[in-house]
Amino acid sequence: MLTAFVLVCALNSAEDCIELKDIRGPYATKDKCYDRVQEIVADARGQFDNDVEYMWKCTVDTDVVSKAA
Repeated sequence: MLTAFVLVCALNSAEDCIELKDIRGPYATKDKCYDRVQEIVADARGQFDNDVEYMWKCTVDTDVVSKAA
């Protein structure tokens, strides 16, 4: 299972970043995780200035047993 993360950083300061962690997942495939990353970035664009850079990753959750239905 994978969890989506997006890092939003100001272009003028590499140390001025905010990490956004998805709370809907985890996801079974990298494609599904990437789709969620795209949703997070689209939502974040309305909250931040244009002078930011978006970086992302999908990390493997080793401690996830299952998600309740």
